[in-house]
Formats: sequence, structure tokens, C-alpha cells
Amino acid sequence: MDVLQTLDTYEKQKLCDCLEIIQYEDGDCVIKEGHTGNTFFLVLEGKAKALKFNPNTNQDEEVMKYHEN
Repeated sequence: MDVLQTLDTYEKQKLCDCLEIIQYEDGDCVIKEGHTGNTFFLVLEGKAKALKFNPNTNQDEEVMKYHEN
């Protein structure tokens, strides 16, 4: 993962010490636009998509897809 490439071994270990595996079901909302977040997500298995509300259509529209590497 490119964002983690600049971390040294100690920093990566400290990050791993903080990680927690959470499983979500198909269709679960992980975080909603406008909510304050304090969580960093990594997709280890499966896929996720980001939706953004479009006030012109009054619907959520897909803006990004995420999947495991």
C-alpha cells in the first residue's frame, strides 16, 4: 500500500498494534458522509464503494470502488 511505504519497521509495528479486524455484511454502511470519523479503514477481503449524495437527483451516487489488493 503506497501510503504506508514511507513508514519504517517500528512505525509499521506500532500501527499494527492498533489494528482491529471488523467484519461487515453486504450492504452495511461503514461511515456516512458528514459524520465525524476517527477510524482508518483497510479492505482486507471483499469490496466497498463510496457514495456521495447528489442533491440534484436526490440520490446517492457511486464515486469510488475499493477492493483488496
